[in-house]
Amino acid sequence: MRHTKSILGLAASLCIAGGFYGCNGNGEQSANTAPAAPSAPSTPVTPPPVAEVTGKWTTGDLHVHTIESNDAQSPLTTVLDQAFTANNLDWMALSNHLRVSDRDHTGTAIPGGSVPFSKGLANYEVPAVKQLQADGRYPGKLIFSTFEWDMPTHDHVNVGIFSGSPALATAVKGANEFEYFFTSRPDTMFDAADVAAWNAKAPRTFSTHADAVQAFTWLKTNFPDTSYALINHPSRNPGKYTAADYREFNDLAPNIAFAVEGMVGCRWPVQQRLFPRRVRPELCLAGGQRHQGGGGWTACRQGVLGVRRPHQRAGLQRGREWRQARDGR
Repeated sequence: MRHTKSILGLAASLCIAGGFYGCNGNGEQSANTAPAAPSAPSTPVTPPPVAEVTGKWTTGDLHVHTIESNDAQSPLTTVLDQAFTANNLDWMALSNHLRVSDRDHTGTAIPGGSVPFSKGLANYEVPAVKQLQADGRYPGKLIFSTFEWDMPTHDHVNVGIFSGSPALATAVKGANEFEYFFTSRPDTMFDAADVAAWNAKAPRTFSTHADAVQAFTWLKTNFPDTSYALINHPSRNPGKYTAADYREFNDLAPNIAFAVEGMVGCRWPVQQRLFPRRVRPELCLAGGQRHQGGGGWTACRQGVLGVRRPHQRAGLQRGREWRQARDGR
Protein backbone atom coordinates (compact mmCIF):
# COMPACT_ATOMS: atom_id res chain seq x y z
CA MET A 1 0.00 0.00 0.00
CA ARG A 2 2.91 2.32 0.83
CA HIS A 3 4.37 1.77 -2.67
CA THR A 4 1.00 2.40 -4.28
CA LYS A 5 0.65 5.75 -2.54
CA SER A 6 4.19 6.72 -3.58
CA ILE A 7 3.46 5.93 -7.22
CA LEU A 8 0.22 7.91 -7.13
CA GLY A 9 2.01 10.85 -5.53
CA LEU A 10 4.76 10.81 -8.16
CA ALA A 11 2.18 10.70 -10.95
CA ALA A 12 0.36 13.68 -9.46
CA SER A 13 3.61 15.67 -9.17
CA LEU A 14 4.47 15.00 -12.80
CA CYS A 15 1.01 16.06 -13.91
CA ILE A 16 1.28 19.33 -11.96
CA ALA A 17 4.76 20.01 -13.31
CA GLY A 18 3.62 19.23 -16.81
CA GLY A 19 0.77 21.67 -16.37
CA PHE A 20 3.10 24.54 -15.43
CA TYR A 21 5.72 23.87 -18.05
CA GLY A 22 3.40 22.84 -20.86
CA CYS A 23 0.74 25.46 -20.27
CA ASN A 24 3.04 28.29 -18.96
CA GLY A 25 1.21 28.32 -15.70
CA ASN A 26 -1.63 30.55 -16.93
CA GLY A 27 -3.68 28.46 -19.29
CA GLU A 28 -2.15 30.12 -22.40
CA GLN A 29 0.06 28.22 -24.86
CA SER A 30 3.74 29.19 -24.74
CA ALA A 31 4.98 31.18 -27.69
CA ASN A 32 7.97 28.93 -27.97
CA THR A 33 5.87 25.79 -28.38
CA ALA A 34 4.90 24.84 -31.95
CA PRO A 35 1.57 23.08 -32.47
CA ALA A 36 1.88 19.34 -32.84
CA ALA A 37 1.75 18.08 -36.42
CA PRO A 38 -1.12 15.71 -37.19
CA SER A 39 -0.02 12.09 -37.08
CA ALA A 40 -0.12 10.04 -40.24
CA PRO A 41 -2.82 7.37 -40.35
CA SER A 42 -1.52 4.00 -39.28
CA THR A 43 -1.32 1.21 -41.84
CA PRO A 44 -3.66 -1.65 -40.91
CA VAL A 45 -1.85 -4.86 -40.03
CA THR A 46 -3.02 -7.89 -41.97
CA PRO A 47 -3.29 -10.92 -39.64
CA PRO A 48 -1.36 -14.03 -40.73
CA PRO A 49 -3.46 -16.61 -42.57
CA VAL A 50 -4.97 -19.32 -40.42
CA ALA A 51 -3.31 -22.69 -41.04
CA GLU A 52 -5.54 -25.06 -42.93
CA VAL A 53 -6.83 -27.98 -40.88
CA THR A 54 -5.83 -31.11 -42.75
CA GLY A 55 -6.81 -33.83 -40.29
CA LYS A 56 -10.15 -35.60 -40.25
CA TRP A 57 -12.13 -38.13 -38.26
CA THR A 58 -11.85 -41.70 -39.48
CA THR A 59 -13.64 -44.93 -38.64
CA GLY A 60 -12.10 -48.36 -38.40
CA ASP A 61 -11.84 -51.60 -36.45
CA LEU A 62 -8.86 -52.73 -34.37
CA HIS A 63 -10.02 -56.31 -33.79
CA VAL A 64 -11.06 -58.48 -36.76
CA HIS A 65 -10.49 -62.19 -37.43
CA THR A 66 -10.44 -64.04 -40.73
CA ILE A 67 -10.50 -67.74 -41.53
CA GLU A 68 -6.78 -67.94 -40.75
CA SER A 69 -7.91 -68.07 -37.12
CA ASN A 70 -9.17 -71.59 -36.51
CA ASP A 71 -12.25 -70.32 -34.66
CA ALA A 72 -13.34 -67.98 -37.48
CA GLN A 73 -15.06 -68.83 -40.76
CA SER A 74 -14.86 -65.77 -43.03
CA PRO A 75 -12.23 -65.60 -45.82
CA LEU A 76 -10.10 -62.48 -46.04
CA THR A 77 -11.96 -60.92 -48.99
CA THR A 78 -15.33 -61.46 -47.29
CA VAL A 79 -14.10 -59.60 -44.21
CA LEU A 80 -12.62 -56.75 -46.26
CA ASP A 81 -15.74 -56.41 -48.43
CA GLN A 82 -17.89 -56.21 -45.33
CA ALA A 83 -15.63 -53.56 -43.81
CA PHE A 84 -15.00 -51.31 -46.78
CA THR A 85 -17.82 -51.92 -49.25
CA ALA A 86 -20.76 -52.64 -46.94
CA ASN A 87 -19.78 -50.37 -44.01
CA ASN A 88 -17.43 -47.85 -45.65
CA LEU A 89 -14.75 -48.01 -42.96
CA ASP A 90 -11.57 -46.04 -43.53
CA TRP A 91 -9.16 -48.59 -42.07
CA MET A 92 -8.93 -52.00 -40.47
CA ALA A 93 -6.51 -53.95 -38.29
CA LEU A 94 -6.62 -57.66 -39.08
CA SER A 95 -5.93 -59.42 -35.79
CA ASN A 96 -5.94 -63.19 -36.10
CA HIS A 97 -5.03 -65.36 -33.14
CA LEU A 98 -1.32 -65.84 -32.45
CA ARG A 99 -1.80 -69.60 -32.36
CA VAL A 100 -1.23 -72.34 -34.88
CA SER A 101 -2.98 -71.79 -38.19
CA ASP A 102 -4.28 -74.65 -40.33
CA ARG A 103 -5.63 -72.58 -43.25
CA ASP A 104 -4.56 -69.77 -45.52
CA HIS A 105 -6.50 -66.55 -46.09
CA THR A 106 -8.98 -68.30 -48.41
CA GLY A 107 -9.67 -71.23 -46.09
CA THR A 108 -7.52 -73.70 -48.00
CA ALA A 109 -5.56 -76.15 -45.85
CA ILE A 110 -1.90 -75.17 -45.56
CA PRO A 111 0.36 -77.70 -47.31
CA GLY A 112 2.38 -79.66 -44.78
CA GLY A 113 0.04 -78.92 -41.89
CA SER A 114 -0.21 -76.28 -39.19
CA VAL A 115 2.19 -73.36 -38.95
CA PRO A 116 2.72 -70.64 -36.32
CA PHE A 117 0.38 -67.81 -37.20
CA SER A 118 3.27 -65.38 -37.60
CA LYS A 119 4.41 -67.57 -40.49
CA GLY A 120 0.89 -67.71 -41.94
CA LEU A 121 0.69 -63.94 -41.64
CA ALA A 122 3.94 -63.53 -43.56
CA ASN A 123 3.18 -66.15 -46.22
CA TYR A 124 -0.52 -65.53 -46.84
CA GLU A 125 -2.26 -62.58 -45.19
CA VAL A 126 0.22 -59.76 -45.81
CA PRO A 127 0.95 -60.71 -49.46
CA ALA A 128 -2.77 -61.21 -50.16
CA VAL A 129 -3.71 -57.76 -48.87
CA LYS A 130 -0.88 -56.17 -50.84
CA GLN A 131 -1.96 -57.93 -54.05
CA LEU A 132 -5.63 -57.04 -53.59
CA GLN A 133 -4.82 -53.35 -53.28
CA ALA A 134 -2.36 -53.52 -56.18
CA ASP A 135 -5.24 -54.91 -58.26
CA GLY A 136 -7.38 -51.88 -57.40
CA ARG A 137 -9.46 -53.33 -54.58
CA TYR A 138 -10.16 -51.10 -51.56
CA PRO A 139 -8.53 -47.93 -52.94
CA GLY A 140 -7.58 -45.37 -50.33
CA LYS A 141 -8.21 -47.80 -47.48
CA LEU A 142 -5.64 -48.54 -44.80
CA ILE A 143 -5.30 -52.25 -44.01
CA PHE A 144 -2.66 -53.46 -41.58
CA SER A 145 -1.92 -56.83 -40.00
CA THR A 146 -1.61 -57.41 -36.26
CA PHE A 147 -2.26 -60.45 -34.05
CA GLU A 148 -4.19 -61.37 -30.93
CA TRP A 149 -1.89 -62.79 -28.28
CA ASP A 150 -2.95 -65.03 -25.38
CA MET A 151 -1.19 -63.11 -22.61
CA PRO A 152 0.00 -65.42 -19.79
CA THR A 153 -2.28 -65.41 -16.71
CA HIS A 154 -4.48 -62.67 -18.22
CA ASP A 155 -6.48 -62.56 -21.46
CA HIS A 156 -6.19 -61.48 -25.08
CA VAL A 157 -4.06 -58.57 -26.26
CA ASN A 158 -3.92 -57.22 -29.81
CA VAL A 159 -0.29 -56.57 -30.69
CA GLY A 160 0.79 -54.46 -33.64
CA ILE A 161 4.45 -54.51 -34.66
CA PHE A 162 5.46 -52.32 -37.59
CA SER A 163 8.63 -51.61 -39.49
CA GLY A 164 7.86 -47.93 -39.98
CA SER A 165 8.67 -48.04 -43.71
CA PRO A 166 6.19 -47.66 -45.23
CA ALA A 167 3.94 -46.60 -42.38
CA LEU A 168 2.15 -49.52 -40.70
CA ALA A 169 3.98 -52.14 -42.74
CA THR A 170 3.89 -55.21 -40.51
CA ALA A 171 7.29 -56.29 -39.21
CA VAL A 172 6.71 -59.96 -40.01
CA LYS A 173 10.09 -61.05 -38.67
CA GLY A 174 9.39 -59.21 -35.45
CA ALA A 175 6.02 -60.98 -35.17
CA ASN A 176 7.77 -64.30 -35.68
CA GLU A 177 10.29 -63.55 -32.92
CA PHE A 178 7.53 -62.39 -30.58
CA GLU A 179 5.63 -65.65 -31.13
CA TYR A 180 8.75 -67.67 -30.38
CA PHE A 181 9.54 -65.89 -27.12
CA PHE A 182 6.05 -65.43 -25.69
CA THR A 183 4.08 -68.55 -26.68
CA SER A 184 4.58 -72.26 -26.04
CA ARG A 185 4.95 -73.14 -29.71
CA PRO A 186 7.52 -75.95 -30.26
CA ASP A 187 10.83 -74.56 -31.44
CA THR A 188 10.73 -77.05 -34.31
CA MET A 189 8.01 -74.89 -35.89
CA PHE A 190 10.52 -72.07 -36.40
CA ASP A 191 13.56 -71.68 -38.59
CA ALA A 192 16.55 -73.35 -36.92
CA ALA A 193 18.91 -70.44 -37.61
CA ASP A 194 16.41 -68.00 -36.11
CA VAL A 195 15.97 -70.19 -33.03
CA ALA A 196 19.72 -70.27 -32.46
CA ALA A 197 19.99 -66.50 -32.77
CA TRP A 198 16.99 -65.88 -30.51
CA ASN A 199 18.18 -68.30 -27.85
CA ALA A 200 21.42 -66.36 -27.69
CA LYS A 201 19.44 -63.25 -26.76
CA ALA A 202 17.22 -64.44 -23.92
CA PRO A 203 15.22 -67.42 -22.61
CA ARG A 204 11.63 -68.01 -23.70
CA THR A 205 8.96 -66.71 -21.29
CA PHE A 206 5.29 -67.62 -21.67
CA SER A 207 3.80 -68.80 -18.37
CA THR A 208 3.56 -66.15 -15.64
CA HIS A 209 2.54 -62.55 -15.08
CA ALA A 210 6.23 -61.66 -15.03
CA ASP A 211 6.50 -63.25 -18.48
CA ALA A 212 3.63 -61.05 -19.67
CA VAL A 213 5.46 -57.99 -18.38
CA GLN A 214 8.57 -59.16 -20.18
CA ALA A 215 6.65 -59.07 -23.46
CA PHE A 216 5.92 -55.37 -22.95
CA THR A 217 9.61 -54.86 -22.22
CA TRP A 218 10.48 -56.68 -25.46
CA LEU A 219 8.16 -54.40 -27.47
CA LYS A 220 9.60 -51.30 -25.84
CA THR A 221 13.17 -52.45 -26.51
CA ASN A 222 12.72 -53.57 -30.10
CA PHE A 223 9.87 -51.42 -31.43
CA PRO A 224 9.60 -48.45 -29.05
CA ASP A 225 7.84 -46.13 -31.50
CA THR A 226 6.23 -48.59 -33.91
CA SER A 227 4.23 -51.02 -31.80
CA TYR A 228 1.15 -51.11 -29.62
CA ALA A 229 -0.59 -53.54 -27.25
CA LEU A 230 -4.37 -53.18 -27.00
CA ILE A 231 -5.94 -55.02 -24.04
CA ASN A 232 -9.02 -56.83 -25.39
CA HIS A 233 -12.46 -57.36 -23.83
CA PRO A 234 -11.33 -57.04 -20.19
CA SER A 235 -14.86 -57.68 -18.87
CA ARG A 236 -15.41 -60.94 -20.72
CA ASN A 237 -13.56 -63.18 -18.30
CA PRO A 238 -13.82 -61.96 -14.70
CA GLY A 239 -10.72 -61.74 -12.53
CA LYS A 240 -8.16 -61.53 -15.30
CA TYR A 241 -6.94 -58.03 -14.46
CA THR A 242 -6.54 -55.64 -11.56
CA ALA A 243 -5.95 -51.89 -11.64
CA ALA A 244 -2.38 -52.64 -10.56
CA ASP A 245 -1.86 -54.70 -13.72
CA TYR A 246 -2.87 -51.76 -15.93
CA ARG A 247 -0.65 -49.41 -13.96
CA GLU A 248 2.30 -51.76 -14.36
CA PHE A 249 1.87 -52.12 -18.13
CA ASN A 250 1.40 -48.39 -18.60
CA ASP A 251 4.31 -47.43 -16.33
CA LEU A 252 6.61 -49.77 -18.20
CA ALA A 253 5.59 -48.83 -21.74
CA PRO A 254 3.28 -45.79 -21.84
CA ASN A 255 3.63 -45.39 -25.60
CA ILE A 256 2.71 -49.03 -26.19
CA ALA A 257 0.21 -50.02 -23.47
CA PHE A 258 -2.25 -47.15 -23.70
CA ALA A 259 -5.60 -48.54 -24.86
CA VAL A 260 -8.32 -50.90 -23.69
CA GLU A 261 -11.06 -52.39 -25.83
CA GLY A 262 -14.56 -51.72 -24.54
CA MET A 263 -18.02 -53.16 -25.18
CA VAL A 264 -17.23 -56.86 -25.51
CA GLY A 265 -18.48 -58.69 -22.45
CA CYS A 266 -21.29 -56.25 -21.80
CA ARG A 267 -23.43 -56.29 -24.93
CA TRP A 268 -26.70 -57.82 -23.83
CA PRO A 269 -28.31 -60.12 -24.85
CA VAL A 270 -25.76 -60.99 -27.56
CA GLN A 271 -22.88 -61.62 -25.18
CA GLN A 272 -25.13 -63.48 -22.78
CA ARG A 273 -25.94 -65.85 -25.61
CA LEU A 274 -22.32 -66.23 -26.76
CA PHE A 275 -20.72 -66.46 -23.32
CA PRO A 276 -23.51 -67.53 -20.94
CA ARG A 277 -21.18 -68.75 -18.21
CA ARG A 278 -18.61 -65.99 -18.49
CA VAL A 279 -20.56 -62.75 -18.71
CA ARG A 280 -22.01 -61.31 -15.49
CA PRO A 281 -24.36 -58.34 -15.38
CA GLU A 282 -22.56 -56.78 -12.43
CA LEU A 283 -19.54 -56.25 -14.71
CA CYS A 284 -21.69 -53.96 -16.82
CA LEU A 285 -23.30 -52.11 -13.95
CA ALA A 286 -22.03 -49.93 -11.13
CA GLY A 287 -24.01 -47.79 -8.78
CA GLY A 288 -27.17 -49.09 -10.41
CA GLN A 289 -26.35 -47.55 -13.80
CA ARG A 290 -25.34 -49.18 -17.06
CA HIS A 291 -22.11 -47.74 -18.47
CA GLN A 292 -23.40 -47.47 -22.03
CA GLY A 293 -22.67 -51.17 -22.43
CA GLY A 294 -18.95 -50.67 -21.92
CA GLY A 295 -18.40 -52.41 -18.61
CA GLY A 296 -16.84 -51.31 -15.38
CA TRP A 297 -13.28 -51.23 -16.73
CA THR A 298 -13.99 -48.81 -19.54
CA ALA A 299 -16.83 -46.70 -18.16
CA CYS A 300 -16.13 -42.99 -18.30
CA ARG A 301 -17.75 -42.04 -14.98
CA GLN A 302 -17.21 -44.81 -12.45
CA GLY A 303 -15.01 -47.36 -14.18
CA VAL A 304 -11.43 -48.06 -13.22
CA LEU A 305 -10.18 -46.52 -16.47
CA GLY A 306 -12.11 -43.27 -16.03
CA VAL A 307 -8.78 -41.55 -15.43
CA ARG A 308 -9.64 -38.08 -16.69
CA ARG A 309 -12.01 -37.27 -13.83
CA PRO A 310 -10.60 -36.07 -10.48
CA HIS A 311 -12.52 -38.59 -8.39
CA GLN A 312 -10.94 -41.56 -10.11
CA ARG A 313 -7.85 -41.72 -7.92
CA ALA A 314 -8.81 -45.19 -6.72
CA GLY A 315 -8.44 -46.46 -10.28
CA LEU A 316 -5.39 -45.76 -12.41
CA GLN A 317 -4.71 -42.34 -10.84
CA ARG A 318 -5.02 -39.00 -12.55
CA GLY A 319 -2.74 -38.13 -15.44
CA ARG A 320 -2.45 -41.57 -16.98
CA GLU A 321 -2.91 -41.72 -20.72
CA TRP A 322 -5.32 -44.56 -21.47
CA ARG A 323 -7.60 -44.66 -24.51
CA GLN A 324 -10.82 -46.58 -24.90
CA ALA A 325 -11.27 -48.56 -28.13
CA ARG A 326 -14.96 -49.20 -28.53
CA ASP A 327 -15.97 -52.46 -30.11
CA GLY A 328 -19.66 -53.13 -30.55
CA ARG A 329 -19.54 -56.69 -31.79
